[in-house]
Amino acid sequence: MRILIMFLILISFSCKSEDDKLRHYNKQLTKLQKTEKYIIVRKLALDTLQNWINSGITATGIIPLKTFVKWKIDDALFFNSSQNKCVLLILETDQTVNAKLDFVKILLAVYEGSKWNFYFKSLPTIFFQRDFSSGKGFDYESLSVLSRKAVLREYYKKIRLKSTISFLITTSQF
Repeated sequence: MRILIMFLILISFSCKSEDDKLRHYNKQLTKLQKTEKYIIVRKLALDTLQNWINSGITATGIIPLKTFVKWKIDDALFFNSSQNKCVLLILETDQTVNAKLDFVKILLAVYEGSKWNFYFKSLPTIFFQRDFSSGKGFDYESLSVLSRKAVLREYYKKIRLKSTISFLITTSQF
């Protein structure tokens, strides 16, 4: 019986469509946006980025220092279960005429000591290839949806892996 239950849990995680996962996350996000932690982290992230840009800090990999890129911090914040780490998405649209890609940078927020610190180094950038027939770039809404799905896809892969390992451990006990 335990084997069957574990198998059903494993299947339920793998059968959820990306759109279902996104819909579920967006419902959670609506509640999260009303919390003090969400408001503080998002504002501090924006202030930190603006400070880095105004100070001319280029070592962080901030493309917005270039005048041909428009950017914004996405509304989506992905907190860990302890709520002391958070992934933020920086949506970047290249404004050059022949641009082939738009980007989403990952920004990590970590609560250390008594303050939030932000990190770019060694974090992935998500690239989205533009439609060559139209030549148009992505708008922020499209980048947001695509990048949220990418983050959720990786999150659910990790859950599936943990569930599979748990399933294998449970079944190997018999």
